[in-house]
Amino acid sequence: AISSGNSILFNVRNEVAITALSGRLHSGEVEVIVGAAELGMKDVILDDLSARRKAKQLNLNVIGTLGILSVAYTEGLFDNFETEIRKLLDAGFRISPTLLQKILNDVEN
Repeated sequence: AISSGNSILFNVRNEVAITALSGRLHSGEVEVIVGAAELGMKDVILDDLSARRKAKQLNLNVIGTLGILSVAYTEGLFDNFETEIRKLLDAGFRISPTLLQKILNDVEN
């Protein structure tokens, strides 16, 4: 994605903002949120619920891994959505059973 120009590699500079947001959020999540602000971007990819909430408070549009997977499925990039989720789960991805069922229901409809 980086070599095609669809993504960029960026070093966050605003240490004050990083410090202010640090604590409950992982440093990578903080850098995504601060980096988006520095670059004037409105869209971020975050999975952690606390990070997603903070990003939304800062008026960022949030999508997570399963949202990206859902878009890829809708675009026809693979045939079986549930199989792809199982691969994520087998690799250690965590999701609540309730949310998993909701996403599976949404994709089927």
